[in-house]
Amino acid sequence: LGTLLAAEVAAEMQAPRLLLWQPVLSGERHLTQFLRLRVAAGMGKGSAKETAGDLRSRLAQGEVLEIAGYELAPALAESIAARKLPGILERLQEPALAVLEVGATEEPSAATMRMLEAPGLDTGSQRARAVVGAPFWTLQEITLAPALIAATEGLFRP
Repeated sequence: LGTLLAAEVAAEMQAPRLLLWQPVLSGERHLTQFLRLRVAAGMGKGSAKETAGDLRSRLAQGEVLEIAGYELAPALAESIAARKLPGILERLQEPALAVLEVGATEEPSAATMRMLEAPGLDTGSQRARAVVGAPFWTLQEITLAPALIAATEGLFRP
């Protein structure tokens, strides 16, 4: 989700460069994944079965939900869902844009490549790169991503 926030700030400031790590392209999809954390947690406890749709309805009725120890207010959920990275990036005027992803291969995701090739995105200089590594953002334990760090350092070397 930090990608969407960083891109918003970069667009407001008209930042000349922007580096995105493992970008969330759609706030709507990210919110759905977050809601699924609660759905999955409920399955293991034998509590009443909830769906992501049920949770969205409760948010729409003004209910604050507790998910994975965090409170999700309806206004925040709505704000997250409304954000789309391609639309935000279109507001940037010719930035140097770099996208780094971590995965099983050294190929950027198809979704990222489609986003960078979208007709409305007019970037002066853009590149996407993937490095092999563990999806550290989904792991419970602290995990380093040395290939991601090295790729990031490489972008900042003259």
